[in-house]
Amino acid sequence: MPEPMELAYEERGSGPVLLFVHGFPFDRTMWIAQLAGLAKIRSAVAVDLRGHGLSDVMTGGDFSMDLFADDVAKTLDAIGAEKADIAGLSMGGYVLFSFWRRHPERVRSLIFIDTKAEADSDEAKAGREKTAETAASQGMQPIYETLASKVVGSSPSIEVQDKLKEMMLGTAPEVAAADALAMRDRADSTADLPSITVPVLWLHGEEDALMPVDGARASAAKIPGASFVSIPKGGHVSPMENPEAVNSAIANFLKTE
Repeated sequence: MPEPMELAYEERGSGPVLLFVHGFPFDRTMWIAQLAGLAKIRSAVAVDLRGHGLSDVMTGGDFSMDLFADDVAKTLDAIGAEKADIAGLSMGGYVLFSFWRRHPERVRSLIFIDTKAEADSDEAKAGREKTAETAASQGMQPIYETLASKVVGSSPSIEVQDKLKEMMLGTAPEVAAADALAMRDRADSTADLPSITVPVLWLHGEEDALMPVDGARASAAKIPGASFVSIPKGGHVSPMENPEAVNSAIANFLKTE
């Protein structure tokens, strides 16, 4: 596995660190509303995973959720944070599961957003491989055209749609391909759910078509003491679509954790 690297990040506010990990194929700017809305209660930090946004690719090996998790740990070192509340959306949620397995002593709480614990089925793995092949051979335009309508709910704003397009088309094709294969090969985290001992909040868009809310609710129920909040008018990118509801849920959670 390649050496962990310090990631590019954006920080707002002060106090204990609340770190956000983006999904596929996005970057730290998906969390703009969270950085603005939660800076009064935390040092809100959004990272760019390697190869995304302002972070280098650091070639020399394949991507993996474990590598991403170690990159987050090294970035916490750079920030000077021994522990953090860590939030992750979709692929970022997969990173959180890996982070919990590899660096549990650094976790103050976990916030899973529009993600799942299960590994990919054989059909889903084939889909990841197709995504990787498409990105490598045709670039990001077909990936954008396929995903754009699937990641939002029934009434996305023009601003959200424009931001999604910017992030997707701004992701390097080779990075998207490496992401897809890393997600294909990720571990099944279902068995970890009952053993999570830190406070957990699970947020999920009511209109998430990629990962239906009922499955997420069932996973959250397996985590001792976890709180589950469904986000109205939210699809797979609920923090972008309904930031007020997401920020309110996170703020309430952090007051009680």
